[in-house]
Amino acid sequence: MQSLSPEIFREIVDRLETGVYAVDMSGKILYWNHGAERITGFLGPQVLGRRCGESILAGNDGRDPQVEAQTYKAEAGSTGGAPREQIQYLRHRSGHVVAVRQWTMVMRDPEGRIAGTVTVFSEAPVIAERAMPEHGQDLDPETGAVSRTGTEKYLRLQMDIAKQQHRPCGLIAIRLDRMKDFRAAHGSEAANTMLRVLNQTLNDMARRSDVVGRWDGECFLAVLPGCAMEPLERVAARMRRVAERVAIPWWGERLTTSISVRLTIVNQDDTVESIETRLSRPETELGNPEKAEAGA
Repeated sequence: MQSLSPEIFREIVDRLETGVYAVDMSGKILYWNHGAERITGFLGPQVLGRRCGESILAGNDGRDPQVEAQTYKAEAGSTGGAPREQIQYLRHRSGHVVAVRQWTMVMRDPEGRIAGTVTVFSEAPVIAERAMPEHGQDLDPETGAVSRTGTEKYLRLQMDIAKQQHRPCGLIAIRLDRMKDFRAAHGSEAANTMLRVLNQTLNDMARRSDVVGRWDGECFLAVLPGCAMEPLERVAARMRRVAERVAIPWWGERLTTSISVRLTIVNQDDTVESIETRLSRPETELGNPEKAEAGA
């Protein structure tokens, strides 16, 4: 059977909608196809020859693909170089974070030595699917998020269900810290862009039953029906890790801001006001050992 020539094979891979890129052992990007351009927003000429850590591919947990390549080389001897599958979060050129499912395998030189890695990736619809219930046109005009009115309406509905059915409902408040300073330094347009990008990132991580809406000027509230404290902690930790990777391109810079996350569980005697008060307390901050008491 006649095999494909390298030129024809490369032309096929070049045109795939699935992302494919190759990295050498120093972390330098050697290959970047059309699918990688489509998914990340970075064009080939913008990334080829650059190192992955230059705000291009570093994932939500801060791991640099250069380190990943070295780690994979060390593991390849025991695994035989079998592809490794994982969910990763890549920062899009526009600033938001994209969830992808990726497979990484070793790349060898003509002598058979490991020379780097090849990664194939595609959007992860199970995680990245926008899963917000319909709220008509009740949206915040600055960010496109569900408005405070719409978020509160959904929260009250889930509070009633939690009380009637004794079903847990988790709440996560994600706040952009020091946004007044950010606005003063970069202007309202940059601040609103940051809020829009964060809203897109958070909603891309939501389940179909969840709502992530704008709660106040710098804060988004995620309402997670059926979510008890233990899974709520995991979701909140993932949201914070991913949100901290958000960075918007702005006049030649990439602007970031710090994130704080608080969480709690709806109680039987809760009101919107009591929940709002509780989420403003230090003990509900993610990582605080006393936070579980706030939802007890």
